[in-house]
Amino acid sequence: MSSRVRRRGLLAAGAAAALGLLVADAPTGPGTGRGRRSGAYVGWPQTPATLDAFAAARGRRLDVAGEYLDGRDWDHLRDPDYLFDAYAGSAYARDLVLSLPLLPPGESLADAADGAHERHWAHLGARLDAHGMGSVVVRPGWEANSPVNYPWSAVPDPAAYRAAFARCVRALRREAPALRSDFSVTVAVDGHAVALADAYPGDDVVDVVGVDVYDMSPQPLTAAERWRWCRTAPGGLDEVAAFARSRGKPLAVDEWAVASPSWGGGGDDPGFVVDLVGWMDAVGVVHEIYNEVRYDHTDGRLFGGGANPGAAAAYSALVGRS
Repeated sequence: MSSRVRRRGLLAAGAAAALGLLVADAPTGPGTGRGRRSGAYVGWPQTPATLDAFAAARGRRLDVAGEYLDGRDWDHLRDPDYLFDAYAGSAYARDLVLSLPLLPPGESLADAADGAHERHWAHLGARLDAHGMGSVVVRPGWEANSPVNYPWSAVPDPAAYRAAFARCVRALRREAPALRSDFSVTVAVDGHAVALADAYPGDDVVDVVGVDVYDMSPQPLTAAERWRWCRTAPGGLDEVAAFARSRGKPLAVDEWAVASPSWGGGGDDPGFVVDLVGWMDAVGVVHEIYNEVRYDHTDGRLFGGGANPGAAAAYSALVGRS
């Protein structure tokens, strides 16, 4: 046995022991432990085959898959044949968390708020329903509280964001009544400039409150300090969980991953995996989706590139084979 294999085995065993301590008194049942739907997004072009490869690597099937519509123009948003072709005949077609760009380039949030785009969303709802995706979770205008990540940010005009989100969801549901909607925010290292309550579109158009979190912070911190920041910063994990409870909505972790130091992250940090899984078990989460992707500025892959063997071992022990 190589030293790397031995080290990975020790990490996995240590992580499992740590998790046992973290969640000894955690609640059980739906939303925690095995009752939580566990999934991944493995990067474009994603297919059932690439999702199955991730599932095999972690040692457990995926309950849900993250996916993103191409928002370059209305043609790609209204008629996502690339999506239907990729998942045709696959069980994943019914188990997607589907992120919807709220604005293609050149469109305004004010127009969306006034209802200019409703016909596009109704058309998409009809097509999703016709292709067996009429009960997936949709995530319109994700990461609403980030001031810089996306053009549909709620920060400049929370009222316009609320109205645009609500119109999108209502139009989708006219054609696909079983669709569920996810109001998504992020633990934002680039600032948190809008209160969650101000951006929230309303109980009638939100089924799930979701949060994205990566092992990163706006300034260099130790691993323990970074995790504390993720939990306690304005708009952090604890605040989002409390907000979801206050609205009577289930909580989800829509995106999560370790992050490279070049992105303000901790690199190969198994402690982040242990801490976040323990937190999810303690607060109760309906689904979690690992972002198995390498970007220009960060590599969060656990199995595809070998950059994070410690985190991969912890993940396999706590999530993959739980």
